[in-house]
Amino acid sequence: PDPTPNGERTPSRTRRRLTVLAGVLVVVAGVVLAVVLNDGTQAPAQNNAASTTPTTTTTAEPSPDPTTTEPSSPPTTTTTPPPPAPPTATTTTTVAAPQPPPARGPQDGIQQIRLVHSGLCLGEGPEASNPQRIVLGQHDCATAGPPTELERLADGTYRIKLHNVVNGLGCATMDYGGTRDGLLLAGDYCDDSRPDQRFTLEPANGGYRLRSVPGAAYCIGTLAGRTDPGVQLIQNPCNAQASQLFVFG
Repeated sequence: PDPTPNGERTPSRTRRRLTVLAGVLVVVAGVVLAVVLNDGTQAPAQNNAASTTPTTTTTAEPSPDPTTTEPSSPPTTTTTPPPPAPPTATTTTTVAAPQPPPARGPQDGIQQIRLVHSGLCLGEGPEASNPQRIVLGQHDCATAGPPTELERLADGTYRIKLHNVVNGLGCATMDYGGTRDGLLLAGDYCDDSRPDQRFTLEPANGGYRLRSVPGAAYCIGTLAGRTDPGVQLIQNPCNAQASQLFVFG
């Protein structure tokens, strides 16, 4: 219905508005109640969910002293030891004791040279099988000649010099180079380059063995070990007989 002519609202119109307002309030109250009920239903579920969630406790480690820096330990390295070395053979070397220097031989100089077994002296005489040839042999010391001289050389070997008044100075020389047995000795011109004019002296049984340098495997003595004067000297295999021993002076 329209308002009254003076503009005032009628009672019926006022009631309608109150009715609408009351309906709105009812709707709002219903919504609020629904929200409250819904929150009440979910809260226990959330509480139950919260109660089943495990609690994580974190313990804070103390902070290191900012002014102190601990040295880090080097990493541990495991090294496999090398395989053992193979055994080494031990070699024993025997060092020989130093030997004293060899005794010096007879004195140099002009002197008689005698055979130990006969006492006769070295001198020149005819060869037994060839009287026209002069060779060295053993002779009576009173008449043996020429004078003999022993000369020691720088290498320790010796020469036997013959002071012959007719032929001049000569040296005792091995026949045919002196390299084999059965050879005789005779005087020849001295030559420093000839090994068949050099001899060694080996001390033995109160005398000396006389060896030529080229025939060092042999010894010089009287033919067949004879003791009679005029027997020639010869180079033969060494033996223990005094017929191959000489004394000097």
